[in-house]
Amino acid sequence: MDLSIKRKISASLICVVAISYLAMLFGGGMVKPHYSHLAKYISELNATDTPYTSLIGYLGFVPFGVLSAILIVFVFSQAPIHGVTKVGVWLLFAEPVAYVGSAIAPCDIGCPATGSTSQAVHNALGIFTYIGTWSALLLFAFAPKIRINRRILWLSCSIVWVVLFSLMMDGSFSPVRGGLQRLAEWIVYSTLLIAAWRVLSRSRECTREK
Repeated sequence: MDLSIKRKISASLICVVAISYLAMLFGGGMVKPHYSHLAKYISELNATDTPYTSLIGYLGFVPFGVLSAILIVFVFSQAPIHGVTKVGVWLLFAEPVAYVGSAIAPCDIGCPATGSTSQAVHNALGIFTYIGTWSALLLFAFAPKIRINRRILWLSCSIVWVVLFSLMMDGSFSPVRGGLQRLAEWIVYSTLLIAAWRVLSRSRECTREK
């Protein structure tokens, strides 16, 4: 494939993933009555027995999850990724799987720790996602032959991810748990999208040199 076409695909995929996430998040919030981005989890956009559940799930969560998976596959196929970094990239599939899974197995109202079968599946997906993403960030931090500043960046992201997740699960932070979740995702997702662009750009430069 021509390098200019790969460059356009890279830029388009990254932009589309970012737009689909924002559209799902804020578009869903706009149509959901009395929804608070500060107090409610993102998955509560799709909670059972609430308005527009199927609309937000299948036109919001699913497209974002599918597009994210496509981007991961594209980065994986185009970039020279080896060792623990390769395992980290595979672990990132936890994110798209969780969003698609949330459309299929939505949480109950309030997203409680226990509830219906759908809630149990949803909780399992959540645990899988947070552990998988944290593990991916940690593996990126310990990848060989990367600069110390990037190692610190990935390690910092893994710490932020765990700390914010722990805080949002703490009942005393329930009034702002949605904000904590969004902050964690915005920090980590932004870093991952920038890293994807840099990795693909570096891959193209290596191809030109050959």
